[in-house]
Amino acid sequence: MKQLLLLVFLFPIALFSQKNNFEEIDSTSYYNNLVAFNNRDNNYKLGLLNSEKAIDYANKIGNKLKIAQSYSRLGLTYLELKKYDAAIDIFLKSIANYSTQSETESEAYTYYSLGLCYIKNNNFLTAEDYLDKSKKIYQTLNIVNNNQMVDIQKGIVYNEKGLINEATLIFSKLISDQNNETNLMIKTNAFYQLGLIEQKKNNVSLALNYFQKAYNLSDKKDLLEEKSKAALALSYQYEKLSNYKESNYYLKINSKLKDSLTKIFSKKLYFEDYDLLVENEKFKAYLSNSKNTKEAKKNETFTKLINVLAIALISILSLLSLSLYKNNKIRNKSNFLLNEKNNELETEKEKAEKAIKSRSEFLSTVSHELRTPLNAINGITHLLITENPRKNQVEYLESLKFSGDYLKTFINDILEINRIESDKIEVEEININLRSLLQKIHNSLKELALENNNSILLEIDSNL
Repeated sequence: MKQLLLLVFLFPIALFSQKNNFEEIDSTSYYNNLVAFNNRDNNYKLGLLNSEKAIDYANKIGNKLKIAQSYSRLGLTYLELKKYDAAIDIFLKSIANYSTQSETESEAYTYYSLGLCYIKNNNFLTAEDYLDKSKKIYQTLNIVNNNQMVDIQKGIVYNEKGLINEATLIFSKLISDQNNETNLMIKTNAFYQLGLIEQKKNNVSLALNYFQKAYNLSDKKDLLEEKSKAALALSYQYEKLSNYKESNYYLKINSKLKDSLTKIFSKKLYFEDYDLLVENEKFKAYLSNSKNTKEAKKNETFTKLINVLAIALISILSLLSLSLYKNNKIRNKSNFLLNEKNNELETEKEKAEKAIKSRSEFLSTVSHELRTPLNAINGITHLLITENPRKNQVEYLESLKFSGDYLKTFINDILEINRIESDKIEVEEININLRSLLQKIHNSLKELALENNNSILLEIDSNL
């Protein structure tokens, strides 16, 4: 009976917790679906914000697959906006989370998208690596159509790397494939790429034929970007054949299509909106945290460079061995000279320290010796002032006392030099009577001024 009551009590809790989990997963899928819808509607600003929400929910529940899918969806948005560097950073985050899961079609497509970004950035070596990973997953999952999608990009990579025969083989296979499911866009691009190959070979007629087929297929499916490229290529080929009428015709078509494509792209996202979104704290975090993924990219590049560097290092090391032998002799000689110089410097240092010590001792002795008679002079002066001297003597005694005090202060300042050098000096605040001080200075210098036929005038403002 107790077990039954416990089960009845725990069942709603388990159901409620499971419901919350489903809600979070559904929220991630919901926002990712919204992103796809926003992008189709050219509302990329809202799409980016919904991607942020999808990533937040996926991280909240710690679902690696959902995190990977959300990052992948965000990366595709950047790819569509032609922000290839930002897309690469996001796709690498997605792959880092996919790596902990079983292989899926979405993971393969992420690898494919990464390859596409690197092609756009003209990094064909890295692009080929990611395309191979994508194709391997598609073959494992037995997905044929997407294999063709990867093949067209591999053909482009081969063509750019100068592997013309391999590229021609891929493109020829794609256009000869009678499979009804073959994507017309893939065939259009295959015809266009074959045209480029023949154009490099200066086979004008063959190039013209392939470009025309690419143009016709793109016109049938209203593939604006492919149609624009094919039209420009046709214009160029007709110009080479001196058929300026046809050349001008296709050039005008290309110009109109480019204008249309520019207008379509400008509607996708205002650049100031993009900049504002990147400044958003969470998006800044997503993009700035790409440091690890960038290091992963660097590591991959370094791995490929190691083989080349190893060969170079063997040659360099043999040269270094010879130079090290010579440098060792030079170093030993230099060390000997340095030791001699160090010994000289040590001797000079000791002499300098002794001189400083002697100076300090001399200053200290002289100052103390001067203090003794000076204290006696000051004491006698003080006694004379207290013994009711004549009026004409008071002024001289006061001047004598002031000069004695000044000299005593000066001697004390000399003694402070040692304290300054040892950083032990202390700043003191002493109150003075400025009017009295000025009067004493005046009295002490008055006699000297008279001897030189000068006069000293002291005026102190009554408001001071």
